[in-house]
Amino acid sequence: MSKVKILSLRAHYRERDRREAGLPFVGSAPDRNYPHYWRVPQCRTFPEAFDLGERYGAALLQLFHDYPDHAGNGLLGRIVRDMDLLDFSLQRGLPLGFFHHLEVMMSAGQQEQGAEAPPPA
Repeated sequence: MSKVKILSLRAHYRERDRREAGLPFVGSAPDRNYPHYWRVPQCRTFPEAFDLGERYGAALLQLFHDYPDHAGNGLLGRIVRDMDLLDFSLQRGLPLGFFHHLEVMMSAGQQEQGAEAPPPA
């Protein structure tokens, strides 16, 4: 691989990392040299956590809206990897709200495209 190509790839990944770091739920972690993709505050109630999770889902979709080329880079997988999906405390509302918002928006997108939308190539 040429040096120019390597530098171009590095610039691409730096830009991707910068965009992801701007998400409200992405933060640094002292025990790793890469971001933690689900750094969320403690919530006092389930509805508070659910609402915050929905806002986080909206922030992710806004990133994909603003930068369509960002989709397909495994960001959702990194977010899920860092979620504690076995936490059944009030914090459970955070991922539930997050995924609820994503589901609703995916369904709305499908309705806009119509029932006969072709699968991605």
